[in-house]
Amino acid sequence: MAKIEQYAARGVWDPPTYSQAVKVTGAEAILCIAGQVAYGDNGSAAHVGDFKAQARATLQAVKAQVEAGGGTMANVVKVNTYLTDIRHRADY
Repeated sequence: MAKIEQYAARGVWDPPTYSQAVKVTGAEAILCIAGQVAYGDNGSAAHVGDFKAQARATLQAVKAQVEAGGGTMANVVKVNTYLTDIRHRADY
């Protein structure tokens, strides 16, 4: 079973909201998932104008990809998020 250890080097600020570094040991497989967005069934943009619904759909797509690869969300080490409107940051 993979062990995921979050840490910060001594002398480097350790912020409470994210991990400065993560070490994964004992992993038998590593998934690399491309950027996910809120697509509709036909490939068009889903939930146009509804940021919260788009965020939910995007995270559901990430979860589906992780599970299809044999993992769970507890196995996720890193997620990059890009917001096109900073006003949605608190909602995310």
